[in-house]
Amino acid sequence: MKKKTLITGVLLALGFIFLVSPSALAGDYDGVWWSPEVLGTSQFFMVRQVGGTIAAITFELGGDAPVTVFLGSLIGNTVQMSSGELTPTLDIDMTGTFTSPIEGTFVVNSCSPSSECESTLTGVTIPIHKAF
Repeated sequence: MKKKTLITGVLLALGFIFLVSPSALAGDYDGVWWSPEVLGTSQFFMVRQVGGTIAAITFELGGDAPVTVFLGSLIGNTVQMSSGELTPTLDIDMTGTFTSPIEGTFVVNSCSPSSECESTLTGVTIPIHKAF
């Protein structure tokens, strides 16, 4: 009985440590971001930050745009992200700069194949805002 209680206690302690560990807590930039000025009011980015890594997923409410997944490294307040490895049919490279925990910009550096890309956005600085 003592062994079972000890094992249960250790598992509960490990679970508690994981839940309050820094990697389980929200990052500075975690949340839903959007750019109503440029991308309209139905396209959003879900962002998750774990240490120096940022993952982002694009989605469109009520639309049929494909979901695109980005992964990148955060250095200071700048993230270099790419979709190539995670979304093999679309390769987008972009740079994001967070000017505060609720605002920033991003620039699409390159996108291919061009038939899948909105060419008017390449090289343009696009403002982003944290919705929540």
